[in-house]
Amino acid sequence: MGNHEDAADATQNTFIKVHTSLNTFRFESKLSSWIFSIATRQGIDLIRKRRKEEVTFEDHLAYLESDVFFDGDEASTRLHAAVLTLPDKQRAVFILKYFEGLDYKSISECTGTSIGALKASFHHAKEKIKPLLIINVI
Repeated sequence: MGNHEDAADATQNTFIKVHTSLNTFRFESKLSSWIFSIATRQGIDLIRKRRKEEVTFEDHLAYLESDVFFDGDEASTRLHAAVLTLPDKQRAVFILKYFEGLDYKSISECTGTSIGALKASFHHAKEKIKPLLIINVI
């Protein structure tokens, strides 16, 4: 999400949506996949609403380095900042695959996207963040 306030808002929106929509769950997929799909949509919707200007990798990096709640080494900080620069769909796929450890089938159920398209999105996301992970040592 990029910051704790947005993450808290998306989480709250997810729990509200799950609570109000639980009676519509049809048991055609796992409950966890259904909840992940709601959380993914809530996160993407919030990101789109809050996106007013282009934020650079350096902006994300500076924010994470000053964030008292983020506890990561330099490589972890750069990875998280790089992920925040990805387009919404690629970011969601990367987070669900890399950080959450979901398989493509589960992500497909969450996002309603074909497995082939998810593999392509994950590949493109990796290619976009690779150059941002290089630490310049002089």
